Amino acid sequence: MSLSVEDSDVQTAITKLLRAGFQVSPATLQMLQTASNPQQIVDKFLASDIVHPNDTPVLEPIHFDLPKEKPQEPTQEELLQDSQTPQLTHPRFQAEGVKTRIKIRKDPTPQLQSKGTVEDFVSNFRDRYYRLRDIISQRVDGKGVIDINDVAEGNNIQEKGKVATVKIVGLITSKNTTKSGNIALELEDPTGRISVIVQQRDPNLFSKARLVLLDQALCVEGALVSSEMMIAKDLFLPDIPSNRKNNRANEPVSALLLSDIHFGSRNFLDKIFQRVLDWLQGNEGDEEHVELASTVKYIVINGDLVDGIGVYPNQIAEITLFDLDSQFDGLNKLLQQIPSHMHLLIAPGNHDGVRLAIPRPAIEDRFLASLKDTGLQITSLGCPSQVSLHDVNLLIYHGDSLVDIMAALSRPELEASFAAMREMLRGRHLAPIYGKSTTIVAEPRDWLVIDEVPDILHCGHVHVTSVGSYRKTLILNSGTFQSQTDYQRLIGVEPTPGIVPLVNLQTLNVKTLNFT
Repeated sequence: MSLSVEDSDVQTAITKLLRAGFQVSPATLQMLQTASNPQQIVDKFLASDIVHPNDTPVLEPIHFDLPKEKPQEPTQEELLQDSQTPQLTHPRFQAEGVKTRIKIRKDPTPQLQSKGTVEDFVSNFRDRYYRLRDIISQRVDGKGVIDINDVAEGNNIQEKGKVATVKIVGLITSKNTTKSGNIALELEDPTGRISVIVQQRDPNLFSKARLVLLDQALCVEGALVSSEMMIAKDLFLPDIPSNRKNNRANEPVSALLLSDIHFGSRNFLDKIFQRVLDWLQGNEGDEEHVELASTVKYIVINGDLVDGIGVYPNQIAEITLFDLDSQFDGLNKLLQQIPSHMHLLIAPGNHDGVRLAIPRPAIEDRFLASLKDTGLQITSLGCPSQVSLHDVNLLIYHGDSLVDIMAALSRPELEASFAAMREMLRGRHLAPIYGKSTTIVAEPRDWLVIDEVPDILHCGHVHVTSVGSYRKTLILNSGTFQSQTDYQRLIGVEPTPGIVPLVNLQTLNVKTLNFT
């Protein structure tokens, strides 16, 4: 039956709510059906950003009774955007009087226990599957999922002359192009496997399928061809809500995001790094930059603090210090210049003397002892870790899997790191592809699942600074302090050293600072 104009307006309005992550009660549906302009009501509701699907997934008519707007009165967000940098409350350091507010939300360090057994491998993938399926099931369009081994029951409906449509969630075990140009996916859940055909005659769906990665969790709705094959009508990843409220600090404090210092390398850029330390002390840059430095309360170093030993073949020819203790001691002497009111958060990369495989435990205390003895506030974390700074949720992950994801997206250039980080958020997993260049330990719990949506995703590893956002989550890569190595020159990687992001935790505005 074709839709009337009025029905079409209601359907469009409801579709907008579903895509934003909401469900609609029968009373709300009736309210929209009797309204003269349902789309205008929904647009106004979504623009208000007052009610969010994580807090109120099912909408009742009362939720659309929004406060009346006050004409010519700017919103709090507009006031924050229009305001200038706050005046200093201290001659040099505005953040000095602000109390440290850190909450560790996730750190794998004390719970890593893999013994490398087959059971650990199975547990890891089962844990990944069920947690991602739970995330999908929280979506309105994720309802009604059945296990793959129950597909045969749905196929019986087809035998009665009806089209059998089912919805399943599985991990993608293979992805190929058929002779006819369609995309063939194989999905697996703990109960079985099924083949999914995505036809190129549906360009929107085909574009979605081209982006999916091996081992991602994918929800597919489709028509059954048999108990072993279905034709996709729709597919989607767990993703993050499109209309969510991010967290912001009450105080005007900032976090400086660093990574890939590589102290001990012949290519370490000591003069540029010293400029950062001088700036933090209020001794570098013009008046605007000094004032920005005064707001810094947190410094996050996201891996590869030192160059390490034996990380790659012939590394011995490219280092100046030949043991980890010497490398960390040298770096610690530099970091001692950080003003004492600032708080340093440190997570390991693949060069820092912990295991190469992710997830990683925190850097050993003995390497940071001389720095802690100075009285500097330090929080040492594993990789990946998640913390809140003044309620702003920060996900810290070195980024080992970025190269694999970029290659799978057919965008191997390092400028595509933003696209790869966005796919981590869409798939709600930091390293979905198993068995490529990224070394992953199969822990019984999959620490790489993104259970809690971050306000900021911070990576490093690829040595190229990038700044962007996706659905109100900041996506930041903090570059490096190492010039181009021989290996990078060989593969055509051009680093962007000394260019780092500074995040105002009160406004979530980002300043990209260039210390070169």
